[in-house]
Amino acid sequence: MNVLVVGGTGYIGSHVCLDLAGRGHRVTSVARRSGSTDPARAAQLEAAGVVLRHADLLRRGALNELDGGEFDVIVHGVCSFLEPATGESLTLRAAEEVVALAKRCPRRPLLVDLSSNLVYTPPAEGVLPNEDHPCSPETVHGRNKRAAEVMLQESGLPWVLLRIGQVYGGPGSSFDWVMVDPIRKQEFPVPCAGENRVALVHVDDVAQAVRRVIEGPVRNRAFNIASGDVALTLGQVFDEVARGFRLPSPRRLPLTGALVFAWFSEHGARLFGREPKLVVDMIRVLSANRSLDIARARVELGFEPAWPDTLAGIRAAYGPVFTGERPVFNPGGRLSAAMGTS
Repeated sequence: MNVLVVGGTGYIGSHVCLDLAGRGHRVTSVARRSGSTDPARAAQLEAAGVVLRHADLLRRGALNELDGGEFDVIVHGVCSFLEPATGESLTLRAAEEVVALAKRCPRRPLLVDLSSNLVYTPPAEGVLPNEDHPCSPETVHGRNKRAAEVMLQESGLPWVLLRIGQVYGGPGSSFDWVMVDPIRKQEFPVPCAGENRVALVHVDDVAQAVRRVIEGPVRNRAFNIASGDVALTLGQVFDEVARGFRLPSPRRLPLTGALVFAWFSEHGARLFGREPKLVVDMIRVLSANRSLDIARARVELGFEPAWPDTLAGIRAAYGPVFTGERPVFNPGGRLSAAMGTS
């Protein structure tokens, strides 16, 4: 198939491109602008036969130069983990461009949205959300992701939504700069009791899920994508990362205190034009129950995680980081850029 991956040089998007190209699909990747892609990643994609294109997705009509008649599948893989509360959302602008391009395509391409489990209303303790769980997001990013989902669902084109847990594995993940690096520096306590259930998934399993959707017959469905490790808690994840660096378990900070600290960090940084160490939405994401029921993906897509044991996956993926053989991914300005303040 001829596949366009919008956001295809990013962390998840590049893994999707490489996986699909390795399966013999013709893959085109669109990045936001020339020079925004890591040169090593661009070289890897080009060596795999992925065609690289550039477009400023905040500009209306950014994809007009692409021939909509070429593509059988368009993957919307653009996102910013922490999006601005005001101004244009890159997630939504990219979704608008994807739908506009797809409607120009006589082949009626399949639209695949790399969405998030943050679209769900945080479940009560003991509730394992399936795809019919209510969607009432509590974060800006979750609301934008849900709006993008609706945009694709109402396009009149075939669609599939993948509601993905926190992705880890390999350089480039927000997991690195949200958790791994702050824990390494011993500056980030667990922002709650740590007993809330969380859903993580290895990036290779995300690529597997996308491939199974593209190569399968299922359409107009939403699927939860995670490791299936439903008993995993936030505290266990923090403790595993700390153990990898041979550090003591991070202390637990009461949720109210974490929210207050994050509010002052976020607004103080805005006031003085500095990089915030924490933001309120990050605390909301980390402290809520986020576990996922992946039964539908298993049954209808044949999805089976290669890394069902998340803690083992973290040890394998971050072993070189823990020993100092590979640096943790944490470029400066990530929070400010994600929030539209730089």
